[in-house]
Amino acid sequence: YDEPDWNEVGIHWSPNQEIDLAGYNIYRADSSGGSPVQLNASLVQDTFWVDNSTANGVYYYYTVRAVDNDQNQSQISEEVRSRAISMDQGILIVDKTADGNGTPMNPTDQEVDDFFNALLSHYPVSEYDVNAEGGIKLADLGAFSSVVWHTNALSDLTLALEARESIGEYLDFGGNLLITSYQPTKVFFNNINYPASFSPGDFIYDYLKIAQVDFNPPARFYGAYPIMSGYDSVYVDTIKTAFATDHHLVRIESISAVAGADEIYRYDSQYASTTPQGSMKGSPVGVEYLGSDFRMIILSFPLYYMDLLQTQSLMSHIMSDKFSETTEVKEELVISPHGFRLSQNYPNPFNPGTIIEFSLPRSGFVTLTVFNTLGQQIATLISERLNAGNHRYYWNARRLASGLYFYKLETDEYRSIKKALLLK
Repeated sequence: YDEPDWNEVGIHWSPNQEIDLAGYNIYRADSSGGSPVQLNASLVQDTFWVDNSTANGVYYYYTVRAVDNDQNQSQISEEVRSRAISMDQGILIVDKTADGNGTPMNPTDQEVDDFFNALLSHYPVSEYDVNAEGGIKLADLGAFSSVVWHTNALSDLTLALEARESIGEYLDFGGNLLITSYQPTKVFFNNINYPASFSPGDFIYDYLKIAQVDFNPPARFYGAYPIMSGYDSVYVDTIKTAFATDHHLVRIESISAVAGADEIYRYDSQYASTTPQGSMKGSPVGVEYLGSDFRMIILSFPLYYMDLLQTQSLMSHIMSDKFSETTEVKEELVISPHGFRLSQNYPNPFNPGTIIEFSLPRSGFVTLTVFNTLGQQIATLISERLNAGNHRYYWNARRLASGLYFYKLETDEYRSIKKALLLK
């Protein structure tokens, strides 16, 4: 078996039982089944070898042969794939979603891959499909500074149990982990009892920073609103969700944080809290832990079914502000707009969200506000200094009634108002 470490890989094997054993030779190939190169200059007397000649981010394939006193070699061992811990290869997207047929609530593997690649399009990313690979271990995780682990199907929620040790090892090395999943305590602990509490020594408590979990089967989830400053609301994409549940998600756990971690989101529903479907409204559904040992954020709902623009904003906040990931630098020609411009929102009419775009020829303090037909200001969307360039804002009017609204862009030099029609 392998034992990755910083900038090196340790290889262990079982001792050969031959009486005239002289030692072992260690081999390394650059591909599975490739031509092996012997690493040791003299016979190895132990059953452990450390390869400290590895390159960051590169998989190697190790094999061992036993050698007797007459220099006869045994059959070559099964190969072991491994690589060193480096945490310098960007972000790893770990897909734990069972491949669906493309119907609502059963996304295909490609649909899910496309969604998460869109969320992280400005970052250096790699992908790893747990189902296709048959598992995951520390060598697969440890090359990356951050890992995004997502589960978006209600079926096959158990394989992550086998990955707990590797995830724990990765976090022990100081990694960053974002988990977005249905029922994370079932996925990572096989929990089926609600409510439930966890204690020090439990994986859920020590690494996912969850102290308690609860779940009510009739409850329906429409989105999450933030508890902590810096996070924005995220709500379902009604195109992806099922009409049978009024476009709500089911089987969403509430997760309460351990001491030293913070709850960041609360459960929202379009049903009244006095109904079974709305009974979990206000319960925590997100936990953040930014420790000196590792950083971890867990969402007990699957991001795939959430609004793309809202989720892009959330992902950027987590990766850049919480995990300190940097975006890829690409050479491109940036042309500043020649003048101020406020565009018509789209779609229009809309329900419940719409996009507002505007251009600034130079930096300055900007406000973007919303008014009703009585002239009453009902929302401040932007109130901050912005750089020159083209800007886009997603406005979610979920809590407003149908009707005509006005949005106003204002700077020291410019003022423009346009109409937006909300139809529910």
